[in-house]
Amino acid sequence: MPNIRKNFNNPLEAGRYFLDLKLRRGMSVKDIAAKCDKSEPAVYKYISLAEAPKPVLKAIEDGLIPATRVIRIIDTQKKENPTLSLWELVQMDIKQRQRNETIMQSQGITKMTMKSRINAFTLQIEGNRNKKAKLLLEFAKKLNEGAPVSELVDMVYLK
Repeated sequence: MPNIRKNFNNPLEAGRYFLDLKLRRGMSVKDIAAKCDKSEPAVYKYISLAEAPKPVLKAIEDGLIPATRVIRIIDTQKKENPTLSLWELVQMDIKQRQRNETIMQSQGITKMTMKSRINAFTLQIEGNRNKKAKLLLEFAKKLNEGAPVSELVDMVYLK
């Protein structure tokens, strides 16, 4: 069997790869998980993301919603709102994220404001390995990469 990838640029790439392994190579989710150093539930989540309807995948690719947020929607809201399609749930979430971003901007909370506060705090905790420190470092990295404010808000409130 050829080498199996273990590192991916984003969850959608991982999902598409795992789905390909499952469908084209006939691998079981258990085998994929073992060979890729992932848990079986994680592999199922990535595959469900790759199997999302085309409008959902386009929204991810267009940067309207992060793939990780879609996975959370699949995990939680889909179970809580079984009568709504995944696309309807994603549309609702995108609208809410846009409202949040508008509110933050109207209150003068910008990426630059957050960036300066985070950078100062990051210097203080850089060597700390606890969960909050890791989250903050991840937050700072995404901020420096230019992530939308709504994605940063999700990181803080959803983790």
